[in-house]
Amino acid sequence: TSKEFDANINKFRLYPCYPNPFNPSTNIRISLPETAPVKLQVYNLNGELVRTLLNTSLSAGEYSFTWSGRDHQNRLVGTGIYLLQISGDRGFSRTQKVIFLR
Repeated sequence: TSKEFDANINKFRLYPCYPNPFNPSTNIRISLPETAPVKLQVYNLNGELVRTLLNTSLSAGEYSFTWSGRDHQNRLVGTGIYLLQISGDRGFSRTQKVIFLR
């Protein structure tokens, strides 16, 4: 039902990254209430995809990932604000700002 769906969505979590601002890397922690396909992506403020950190199905639980401030071509990104976005099935999505300092 709709209420059950809403309750499950609220249990998907993207915790605050640490450290933030960061250099050379930041720790990203997520929590999933159930097995689900998950994407974890980094975008610049122009909305351009910088890097996909994760694109797979994960079992319920807590996970930790590291972003080292590098793009898809393994180049160090410039100082600035980036958006981390986690998305899953059933329309779940959360976004968080992180600041990379060179």
